[in-house]
Amino acid sequence: MAVRRNAASRLTLKVITAVDEGGAATLASRSVAHLNPTLTDEEVRLLGVDIAGLQQYELDSVSRTDSAELAAE
Repeated sequence: MAVRRNAASRLTLKVITAVDEGGAATLASRSVAHLNPTLTDEEVRLLGVDIAGLQQYELDSVSRTDSAELAAE
């Protein structure tokens, strides 16, 4: 059976930096690494919204990426 080791989470915010004449948004990413992997998805989303409030650009999306090393027991 596999076990997870060195679990880590990353928060990525996509912000709208510009909108062209055709209405298409130009996006930029902002990432925060080393989140506590035990945070719930809702806690990570709220953290993303709070961090986005400190940005000058409008928030487009919040995403979470989890990673871990898988090893045999």
